[in-house]
Amino acid sequence: MNKSYPIKHWVTTLALGPLLPVLYGIIFTKDDQVFGDLETYPLFIMFGLLFSLPVLFIYVFTFRFLIKKIDSAILIKTILNIVVIAGVFITFQVIKGGMAMALSKAYSVAAIISSLLFRIKRNPDVAVGR
Repeated sequence: MNKSYPIKHWVTTLALGPLLPVLYGIIFTKDDQVFGDLETYPLFIMFGLLFSLPVLFIYVFTFRFLIKKIDSAILIKTILNIVVIAGVFITFQVIKGGMAMALSKAYSVAAIISSLLFRIKRNPDVAVGR
């Protein structure tokens, strides 16, 4: 079993989430202003680490439960992505702010992309459902 999957997924999502709006701005708006948004990247990382901790705890607990009960890595990733996306939207609703919806979408897309980058490795000695 790959116990590092939740941490890899979390860190990658936190790193990619704030970059997606910048990349979108570069590609679709052709506005040089979006490069200035990169200056706030360290703040997004710092606050992202802090505000995402409750969701990380739920995610790790869910991962440990699912890895014992479900054999399909795709199903596990799908359920975990639903947990992350729900957690992201709830977190941003609590925080509020003018960019809450846009950032909720960006972090949700980042979570899905991040889940595609890593594999859930199963331990063949562990019987599923026991």
